[in-house]
Amino acid sequence: MTDHPEAIRVARTWLNSRQPYLSTALYSMVMVESKSVPIIGVDRWWRCYWNPDTLRRLSVEQQGSCLYHEVWHLLREHSVRAEDLGLSCDGKVVDPFKCRLWNWASDAEINDDARHEQEIDLPEWVIYPEQFGCQDGETAEQYYAALLKKTPPPFASGGQDDGNQPPGTGTGNAPANSTPDRSSSAQLEKSAQGAGETGGSASDGVVRPWEKEFDDQTYPGVSVGEAKLIAHEIAKQILERSDGRGRHPLGAVRWAQEILSPPKVRWGDEVLSVLHGRCAHVYGYWDYTYSRPSRRQGLSRDIIMPSMYRPKPQVAAIIDTSGSMDDRQTGVAVAELSSLIRKLGIPVHVLSVDSVVHHAIQAFGKVDRKLYGGGGTDMGIGIKEAVKLRPQPNLIVVFTDGLTGWPSENPGVPVVIVLVTDNAISTPEWAKTITVNPSEFAVKETQNV
Repeated sequence: MTDHPEAIRVARTWLNSRQPYLSTALYSMVMVESKSVPIIGVDRWWRCYWNPDTLRRLSVEQQGSCLYHEVWHLLREHSVRAEDLGLSCDGKVVDPFKCRLWNWASDAEINDDARHEQEIDLPEWVIYPEQFGCQDGETAEQYYAALLKKTPPPFASGGQDDGNQPPGTGTGNAPANSTPDRSSSAQLEKSAQGAGETGGSASDGVVRPWEKEFDDQTYPGVSVGEAKLIAHEIAKQILERSDGRGRHPLGAVRWAQEILSPPKVRWGDEVLSVLHGRCAHVYGYWDYTYSRPSRRQGLSRDIIMPSMYRPKPQVAAIIDTSGSMDDRQTGVAVAELSSLIRKLGIPVHVLSVDSVVHHAIQAFGKVDRKLYGGGGTDMGIGIKEAVKLRPQPNLIVVFTDGLTGWPSENPGVPVVIVLVTDNAISTPEWAKTITVNPSEFAVKETQNV
């Protein structure tokens, strides 16, 4: 251990005094002194590794600004987003070249905001979006997509890895005019083993050699749940802060709004998860049958042994074709039902219903947009008819605008009602209801069985 551990403390104090909204994150980070890290880096578990020999070469303002950069790697969940892109998995790099591009993109997402923050003084070697032809205010995914299209890739000759590392630390500079062709990426990939020997796993999910295990007793990490609470508190600080210190950058405000906004999920995926949940018990159910011989029949000549079979779940879908359902609502219902059928991999009985059941088919993939109806509405009749199907369905899904009558009692089969409308509509308590805005595909669960 160094005799001068106050270097990182001074940097943290300086940043906290300039950007107090980051206080919760700054003092939740676990500081770990390490001469293996070039200057400073953070892992996925909120441990900040800092090198006392190289960090003190920077001014206090630059030390605090580098710490600002690392905090935002954590808050923006760059490691999770890198894993979502398939660039890393279980702490290991999947594609070193693309992982390097992601590092540049995630750095640019932070730095384009940092230069608009008052008193933040990033070192001159950091990466900005204009160095690879992009504008400020875009996401790391957008920057990454732009970098993938660059032929040859920028910065490659310098081996730049982390936009928060200086020349001379093994990562090189990031000159905008450095444009070797992709055939030279072997050197880039060699220096990118583990996504490079710089930075930290918070930027891309790749564990560096000096990083500790999550359950390290001396330097315990921050759990995912705790990190979510920290991010939520900082988002509130950003949106509520009005102490006269100036406006926050657009990217920070957008991040805060996303953190505090109700989660938006494509409703088709939510319906699919419900279907899988309702059908899971059927998938796992085995029974006996005498309709085909048992594989063990040879063990007994005198006794006929039954074989085992695995029944398939049965799903019925009712589409409201009454006059109150416009073409957009019907189109959304048909398109999403077709997608669900393909994802489930099983045929679905589809019923066209207004005040009577006009049409009933078994769909194996795409559902025909040509449906019958146009009169009054009574989904109760459709549900009663669906229950009569043989084999009886394990689940009934009803696509409707909700302007209909319903059975007074539970039909005895689980029902999911998909309200294709932006109006508040009441539905039976015995059904699970998912309310959908057909233009936004935002989902909101309002009732549970």
